Amino acid sequence: MENQLRTYQLENISCPKCAFKLEKEAQNFSGIQSFDLNIATGQLKLKAENEKICHDLTEHFERLGHPSREIQLTDKDNQERKEHKRELKKLAVAGFSAGNIMLFSSAVYTGAEGSFAQLFNWGSFLFLLPSLLYSGQTFFNGFWASLKRREASIDTPIVVALGLGTLLSLYNLLAGSEGIYFDSIANLIFLLLIGRFFLKKFQAKALLESKVQIIPDHYSYKVKTEAGWIQKKASELGPEDEIQVLQDQIIPGDGRMGTASVYVNQSLLTGESTPYLVGPGSPIYAGTQLLSPQLTYKVSSLKDQTRIGQILNDSIQLKLDRSNFVSFIDRLGQNFTIGVLLLSLAGFSYFMLIGDQLAAFDRTLALLVVACPCALAFGFPLVLSLGLQRARNLELLVRSADIFEKISEVKNIFFDKTGTLTQGQLKVIEQSNPLEEAQKQILLHLESHSQHPVAQALIRHLKTDSQDIRFFSRQEFPVHEELGKGVFGEYAGIQYSVRRADSNAIEDNNNVVDFYANEDLICRFSLEDELRDQSKKSVEYLKKIKLESYILSGDHEKSVAFTGENLGIDKYYSELSPEEKLQIIKRHSGKEMMIGDGINDSVALAASHVSVAMAGPIEKLLQTADIVLLNNQIKHIPQVFALSHHIIKTLTWLSLFSISYNVVCAVLALMGYITPLVAALLMPMSSILVIMFSFYRMKEGQWKLSM
Repeated sequence: MENQLRTYQLENISCPKCAFKLEKEAQNFSGIQSFDLNIATGQLKLKAENEKICHDLTEHFERLGHPSREIQLTDKDNQERKEHKRELKKLAVAGFSAGNIMLFSSAVYTGAEGSFAQLFNWGSFLFLLPSLLYSGQTFFNGFWASLKRREASIDTPIVVALGLGTLLSLYNLLAGSEGIYFDSIANLIFLLLIGRFFLKKFQAKALLESKVQIIPDHYSYKVKTEAGWIQKKASELGPEDEIQVLQDQIIPGDGRMGTASVYVNQSLLTGESTPYLVGPGSPIYAGTQLLSPQLTYKVSSLKDQTRIGQILNDSIQLKLDRSNFVSFIDRLGQNFTIGVLLLSLAGFSYFMLIGDQLAAFDRTLALLVVACPCALAFGFPLVLSLGLQRARNLELLVRSADIFEKISEVKNIFFDKTGTLTQGQLKVIEQSNPLEEAQKQILLHLESHSQHPVAQALIRHLKTDSQDIRFFSRQEFPVHEELGKGVFGEYAGIQYSVRRADSNAIEDNNNVVDFYANEDLICRFSLEDELRDQSKKSVEYLKKIKLESYILSGDHEKSVAFTGENLGIDKYYSELSPEEKLQIIKRHSGKEMMIGDGINDSVALAASHVSVAMAGPIEKLLQTADIVLLNNQIKHIPQVFALSHHIIKTLTWLSLFSISYNVVCAVLALMGYITPLVAALLMPMSSILVIMFSFYRMKEGQWKLSM
């Protein structure tokens, strides 16, 4: 099927770096519409223009050492259980081998000599093989995949340590010499697998929390069963369930209406909060709000498979590879791994030259295991994905995680006025003269072709007087809108238009528009709008953090000046067209944020370093804007800055911790204070510590402003 979201299980995804590299590889394939790789489970959600592109991409991944198999939505839970069982089997084999090798080794350590010692050592070797060849596949497969990508991964030093230790021990066994470390190798595999097992659980929990959820799992609905209607949580619903939705509830899944009709609020999808009638047999979508008393329908798709789920899946990605900060850390981790390998080789060579074979093995093995950039590999994507989730809690959709870094670079803020700093609920307070019914119908037809707040206000005003609205055909009355200028159309040979009034004719601070037939003024309307409650506090916070605020507006100068004076913004531009707004943005530093209407300000938004859209259909907004304010509340702009600065500070602390930890541990390992077994414990513990620290730092109480 074309444009279908497919799920694949990828192998050998040992760290976030693998995911970043695969995402980069996917960017080389045209026709990829959505790419979302779960680092913890290895599950890839992929959507492309056709099935062949998906097939070609997964084949390419297999050549890079990441074979895959497609899984169906209904099989995902079963697939995760199978993967969990495989991991437990590897743990069990590693534990069984380590336990039995310890029994053999204890006999040698307590005094067994000669042929008995040889027998026990060979027994240890035989018990090591299943642990090395079966349980150790986790590390060897990851290492092989990184070799195919021609780079080092976190599995590289582990595989070098296991291979070096096994070969050296086997050589000494055949030569009848001392220096056999099968017990250390077996324990190392067992402890590393335990650490990685629990680390994956932490990661899965973190990534689950960071998912954008339009329907929270705890919402509940009545579901029809053979035993009658029972209450189920949203997370427990399945396709083909017949469910009951009550008034004001959010519809949890896509489906189709039966014989009834209901009114819904589709503002999330369309940007329009006007009640929308869904008739018999019509599709009904997840994320819309039921306005009628009750709805019973059969669900056809849920979560990622819904229309809103696929929109978000296509638009909101972790996309860490575009972040300069993360790119730097990625290079640092790569160079660090190579540096550890070279340092290990130097340490091993030194101790062999001075004749201390035991120290050469123990200290090199400990260094290879303990010195790992896992804190960077696991901590960075976790903090950024939690940042996306925290933003979603504020009803903000941040399109990708690299936006947080871009926000921290912003120097200037450009605000649209109407609907951004003001309520956007304009109302007509004065009309220069009455209109004939035919003139009202013409004006209604003109303004119905615009989404501008002025047009919507005129429609509301005129509908109170006009009971029956006439609908004109496109051929009969063609209309076009020129953004920033007005709405224009021709009917019966006459050019009609609704335009902004000349500023010289305006005497107060209100918005004024004129209705013309050819160049004859038919009527003048004066409209007023109120400032949003939080606009002043938001502007004051932005000043506090040394950001310069501007107003860019198409309204007349008196109205814009009045708004600027009330908010403490002394830099403003009035009577601007969209193109003029674009030119002003381009004249500044390139580190600006534009906040405005996602439709009328789309040109300026697209040119900005960071763009924030306040209103409109979510699918279009996510194509234009970096951030979408779902609740149109400007008070969340300061929260976005507070969150972004907190994220950058947290990433900096993680970097310092990782570098300090690795330097100290590397020195201690070479000095002999850290044994291979202690190193095997420290490696996962450091990563788990990073995860716990990340969760703590990303609690809302750590960064959220009280406004």
